[in-house]
Amino acid sequence: MSQDVGDRSPSWGKKKPIKWLSTSLRDLISTAPKKTLSSGSLENPALAASDLEEKIAPIDLSTLEHNEHPDFVGVDAMKELLRRHPGPGFGCLSKLEDAARQKRWSAFHPSGLQFDWWMFPIPEPSNTFGHKYQVKAAEIALLKSDSSWLCDYRRGFQLIAQSWGWDIEKRDEIPQCSEHQRWIRYPARLKKMFRSLVAFEQVDYIESLSIFAELNLDAKDLESMKNFLIRH
Repeated sequence: MSQDVGDRSPSWGKKKPIKWLSTSLRDLISTAPKKTLSSGSLENPALAASDLEEKIAPIDLSTLEHNEHPDFVGVDAMKELLRRHPGPGFGCLSKLEDAARQKRWSAFHPSGLQFDWWMFPIPEPSNTFGHKYQVKAAEIALLKSDSSWLCDYRRGFQLIAQSWGWDIEKRDEIPQCSEHQRWIRYPARLKKMFRSLVAFEQVDYIESLSIFAELNLDAKDLESMKNFLIRH
């Protein structure tokens, strides 16, 4: 594997064993139901919320931990920010959809739009925003129970992967990519994406990005990724 972001591994897209993941994550993937959620193909990303409803089970929030910090924006705001964020320089699903349509892949780069906190929420506070966008067990359950939000959440992962030249649904390289659609060696974002997918139990996307990581990250970054996921 090369650290050169412009280089393509000749083995890209082969369905090889995912060796770098922790045992617990490998077990999660191997025991997951074969039928998984889909946010559509790159050609047809739209998916009716009703297609997801059979996956959503009733929830009991009484025993779940909540984010009760006064800085937390709330579940409704988290839903809205995922789809639309008015702030300049901040990204959201609608802005990333526009950027992908216009093939402005630089918008997805570290120097482009910033969006990880509300598009890929995680159970831990962040260094930048503290508890503002932190989601604990109750918030995760509420968000997952909204089939429309879950579809949009998964679409965000699809777009980021697309900007890296990866079809997250097919678990393979996107043919005839733009030269700007490539892995930009930004493991910090990939770590947040993995952490969020684990928290929201999106096993099919964990597996797809695990294949992508094994094919594109060097040994040092893979080890760092594995240690990060073990700690969390």
